[in-house]
Amino acid sequence: MELLTFKSISLKNTIRKITDPFEFEIVLNSKQEIEEGVIFTVLYTVDVTNENEDQILSETEISPIPKGNVKFNLEADAPDIDRIPLEQLFGLTSIIIIGSFRGQQFLRIGYIVDVYYPGIPNENLITVDETEEVICSEEEEEDEEEDENDEEVNDLIVDDEEDSKDEEKIGDDINDEKDGEKLLEDEKDIKNINDKEESVTNNKRRRRKKH
Repeated sequence: MELLTFKSISLKNTIRKITDPFEFEIVLNSKQEIEEGVIFTVLYTVDVTNENEDQILSETEISPIPKGNVKFNLEADAPDIDRIPLEQLFGLTSIIIIGSFRGQQFLRIGYIVDVYYPGIPNENLITVDETEEVICSEEEEEDEEEDENDEEVNDLIVDDEEDSKDEEKIGDDINDEKDGEKLLEDEKDIKNINDKEESVTNNKRRRRKKH
């Protein structure tokens, strides 16, 4: 005699994001009260050709089970999309709910799941993230151009500094020439004064001799 009989199952929010958790409502019928736990496992199929790739979304024990109809909610985590190859992420897959009692399965139900991106057909979705590589390469080229521009600006600044130094040097040379010319003029003035003083002195000496 079967102690447990499956009555119904329903999935809340059938349209959802792939990162949202699952919630099922399950109804069973028990011929008698069962103290032992009933284990429910929820699997997400990644590769239909390889069961080893399946992800266990939840493993829940329900106990005790009273006699008669029993209704309860079964929650499961969302699949880990980081562990799913990109080429297997989109398209049709499945979720499997397994009920086990005393080590034997008495329930195995599957839901067909269609994973898609709104507005984009699955065949148009990229399987290799080439966009990120292009963006990275463009950023690298922009960085290289900025570095080259910085080098050109630095060269211009250095040239400006050198020109400034040359201008200062030319300015110093001009000032030196002006100072030299002024010094020569001063020397001429001093010589003229000395000549005048010497002439006056000679005239005085001549006058004394006459007297």
